[in-house]
Amino acid sequence: MVGTRGSGRFPFIDLSAGDEAAAARALDVAGRDLGFFFASGHGVARETVERAYEEALSFFDLPMAPKLAVSRPSDSVTRGYNRLADQSHAATFEADGTPQSGTPPDLQESFALGQRRVPALPSSVSAKTAALAYAPNLWPAGQDRLESALAAYYDAMALLSDRLMSLFALALGLPRDFFVPMLDRHASILRLVHYPAQHVPPRPGQWRAGPHTDFGTLTILRSDDAPGGLQVRDAEGNWLDVAAPPDAFIVNIGDLMQRWTNNRWTSSIHRVVNPPREKSTDSRRLSLVFFHEPNPDAVIRCLPTCVGERNETFPEIVASEHRRRKVAALRGMTLAAEGGHGL
Repeated sequence: MVGTRGSGRFPFIDLSAGDEAAAARALDVAGRDLGFFFASGHGVARETVERAYEEALSFFDLPMAPKLAVSRPSDSVTRGYNRLADQSHAATFEADGTPQSGTPPDLQESFALGQRRVPALPSSVSAKTAALAYAPNLWPAGQDRLESALAAYYDAMALLSDRLMSLFALALGLPRDFFVPMLDRHASILRLVHYPAQHVPPRPGQWRAGPHTDFGTLTILRSDDAPGGLQVRDAEGNWLDVAAPPDAFIVNIGDLMQRWTNNRWTSSIHRVVNPPREKSTDSRRLSLVFFHEPNPDAVIRCLPTCVGERNETFPEIVASEHRRRKVAALRGMTLAAEGGHGL
């Protein structure tokens, strides 16, 4: 069944119904509105999700020393452990074209991994870009179950992303395999995000994750229902709660899909709010977030079916260059310090 069940503006799309045309129409409606929807009938085994959750919590329960032993090797690399309050999502968001620098760091810690194998790469991808896009994953010693559980979850999210991108193509009036040549060496990231209970009040303007948009094509989120959760901003400036429905994923459109569709679809501003003070000491929260990224050398330009909708809004950009700029802002780097062009 494809419909608008769920939480107000967030359609609940059943991917198991077998009616691809109906699913594509529903996805187009969601993309034109807030760019957020709930996906059920996704085929991801509950055991795969539960194992990933269990092992992720076990990782964050480790003493600080083994977590720091797998810290990200540099600010440019999205692998390994990010300690609490070491980056600011609000700094990646440009309001009226102006980066929001100087924003307080987010009240979260995280652990990230990517592809386990470096794919065969064309000459258009430099050694430097490959080293960033396909950096080795980092695993704490003696945590074999963590590696196994997260590898299985990553693979399940990659397959679900392929399925969604096929439906996106149909929704946009394109052949279902249109995006495949730009995704067959994807540089997607799985990030475990832990929001500890808040025993100390946040600083003014400090969030669990500050207002931002996601960088890639789409994001697949699974989160628990602890106090202090996800909100998305609508066109009128209202912040809407996005509750995680049982056995479904929250999916949202990212920046590159908004660019591809020439603003037909929306990469909406969202944030993770702090819990109410009366619930702050019992507000531990965990999210599993899969950020789907194209091939690093994919050129993002207006899709042929979106040219006539309005004037072309965005200049074309290489996917790795877009991500490079966003990561630099996230971690407070200048582009010069980050090291130059990605390709």
